[in-house]
Amino acid sequence: MHANEKYAIRARLPSDLLSWRAPKSDLLDEVSLWENTRRIFEDVNIDLWRWSGPTYQKAREEEMVLSSGFAYIRAERVEEWSRMTKKFNSQNGLCHGATTADGHSAIVRIISIGDEGKNHLQVLRKIARGNDSLLVDNHAVPLWREVHFEDIVFGIFPFVGGCLFECYAPWIRNSVGDIVDMILQSIEGLSFVHNLKIAHRDADRMNFLVQWQPESLADMRVPTVRPRVYLNDFERAMELPTGVLSAETDPLNDEYLRIVAPEARSGQPYDAFRADVWQFADSFWNFRSTVPVIDEVLAAMRDESPSARPSSMEARDRLASALHSIAPVDLLIAPRLLVDPYVENWHKVHGLKPYGVPNAELSLAAESSCFE
Repeated sequence: MHANEKYAIRARLPSDLLSWRAPKSDLLDEVSLWENTRRIFEDVNIDLWRWSGPTYQKAREEEMVLSSGFAYIRAERVEEWSRMTKKFNSQNGLCHGATTADGHSAIVRIISIGDEGKNHLQVLRKIARGNDSLLVDNHAVPLWREVHFEDIVFGIFPFVGGCLFECYAPWIRNSVGDIVDMILQSIEGLSFVHNLKIAHRDADRMNFLVQWQPESLADMRVPTVRPRVYLNDFERAMELPTGVLSAETDPLNDEYLRIVAPEARSGQPYDAFRADVWQFADSFWNFRSTVPVIDEVLAAMRDESPSARPSSMEARDRLASALHSIAPVDLLIAPRLLVDPYVENWHKVHGLKPYGVPNAELSLAAESSCFE
């Protein structure tokens, strides 16, 4: 690419991450923004997916489905969900679906622009590539490749099959055993980064991905294999040798809308690692396994007092001990969900039981999900 062409492309792209995340809150602007990068990715043999509808991007129809080991589908779901492995639901303007030169589905993410996002890039280089990315207790989504263009760094990540946010959605038939195994893996992922003195700082279950939804309630059989859970989105992550954040060093701002641990907005110094534990557990606020020894661990993780709250390592070990003391077949049960008025209304509109067999609206519901 000639220097003049590079200059022209760069002039059409945002100079900060916020402008890229929500370009005037207008879909057309987001579409044109990414179209401006298409030439960048053609040069490195990456094909950006095309827009299909208001929020989706999808691969070319002629592209063959090629397994990369990060997305699978149960046999009963192949006909209705296989198309989702070539489709990406764009949650914001920072990410875009793509196909690599060797045919694998991928997600392109803007990591940094100039000095903004350098911390994000540093954390990813530490945990998402190299020897540490091979460790079994490291659940970070691997960073396949960096693409540099002028002052912008893009990351290329594998497309992962599903999102933990959906693990007890009304159209998913996961058992308590399925869900608790995913929760345990998630806590293991947090404990890995905490051991490296990295606080995630956005540990909502939305940021945990999973290869597939096991749905053992569909056939009432304990799965012979379990899907791997991946920890995603380290945009807010920070390396903290002491683990302590204060009002002066905490970059929490008004633009961050997710619920955080009470101490994170107190104005006082606090333990960022235990705040991660609280935020993760709180994102399962409406989940009850109905197994006391399991629910007690999750309740302790949500304790408002940081000193009474277990660390991620302690929570991992306590939950593992609880889970492994129970016969897997005894966890082939549905969870009890505390009712949220919005969700209750959704069930009524779609004719679903609170946690039951999906009806004809299944495919519509599935397409509202996140497949980052």
